[in-house]
Amino acid sequence: MGQSIFNSLGSNYSIKFVSTSLYSILGSRKSDIQKLEKKILFDYFGKYKLVSGKAEILTLHKGRDAIQAACTVLLNKGDQVITQAFSCYAVEEGILRAGMKPIYVDISQESTNLSVDNLDKVFKKNPQAKAVLIQHSLGIPADTVSIRNWCNDNGVLLFEDIAQSIGGFDKEGKQLGVSADAVIFSFGRDKIIDAISGGAVVFRNSNPEISEKISYLKSSVGKISFVYVYEDLIYPDITSFIRRTHHFILGKVILKIVKSVGLLGSPIKSKTDDLTFMHPAYAKLSLLQFKGLEHQIKHRKEMALEYYKLLEESGLKFLATKNQLNSASNLRFSIRCSDEKQVSKLVKALKKNNIYVSDRWYRKAVDCGSFECKSTYQKASCPNAELLATQVINLPTHREMNLKKVHRICKVINKALGK
Repeated sequence: MGQSIFNSLGSNYSIKFVSTSLYSILGSRKSDIQKLEKKILFDYFGKYKLVSGKAEILTLHKGRDAIQAACTVLLNKGDQVITQAFSCYAVEEGILRAGMKPIYVDISQESTNLSVDNLDKVFKKNPQAKAVLIQHSLGIPADTVSIRNWCNDNGVLLFEDIAQSIGGFDKEGKQLGVSADAVIFSFGRDKIIDAISGGAVVFRNSNPEISEKISYLKSSVGKISFVYVYEDLIYPDITSFIRRTHHFILGKVILKIVKSVGLLGSPIKSKTDDLTFMHPAYAKLSLLQFKGLEHQIKHRKEMALEYYKLLEESGLKFLATKNQLNSASNLRFSIRCSDEKQVSKLVKALKKNNIYVSDRWYRKAVDCGSFECKSTYQKASCPNAELLATQVINLPTHREMNLKKVHRICKVINKALGK
């Protein structure tokens, strides 16, 4: 059956990354934070002229901390923030922590992202909303040009979460994020820049009032516990060993043990409810991942286009056109089944062949993963997102994939579908 293939389980980590994570808690310095901030501000955004000439950045423990910081600095307590369904609970958590109210908008019928039409409908019911937060689900670009224009016309701020889409481009050929008022980065597990944890927010149009609010916020931000950092930094080593021995019984046994004792943890569940700064270890690992970003995006696109070619006659629907794949970060390749039965059939067929895709992103309109959460999402309010969550399977495009493995996956899918 061949070596086991996973959607995640530390699949973004090179041998160098694994070895670096072992000593990064001791070998990292405050200067690594400064280098990362410079990397984001000047290398990522430097190609484009900032609207008011000044941007500021905060590096924090998680992406949800970055969302909390963006809301706290640019909005007022009690304000409403429109955000899309077909998303992770961590987004809502960041909004709630800041004392704001999330208002969910449905995705379009044929996409993983919201549409301006749906946005307009929700805004008419909630005209007091002050910001829209979009996320480019699974690396597929949302129509940021139209959404930005809509925000300008309605006096609403645009927050852009590019955790899944770093390296992607909008329809004008600009990098995603460069038109937003606040740009959210997450460097957590299974993101494009996967440093196990970490996040950042860029305030693109800073002014004296915003600078003052950022300074005040910094005075209340705490430091993450050394214990939590250490728990994160052993994750690459554990998962690397499991992946390489999983097709033998040894890896399966170890995976079962580490899950039972909680060593793998949940990427969605936060270890602290407090706003905390990024530890330099995550900055060091983020910088290492940024070095390979261009190669990673090229690799993911190659994998996605191969899936597209091999599954084009399968009868399955795709959630991105070929043109979109060419401008996307392609965090995963998304296929849409006819119903839950077909999803279950394909997931089981793949598992029989040592291919594990059950961590499907997303299994609910607002997904909490393996832990219980109390989302404010109202059932049936976003029917497109709810339906897609029952029909989607996301296939791996990460660094451990190659064309041979893509062919192996597609062969199993086509056979299960009788093609």
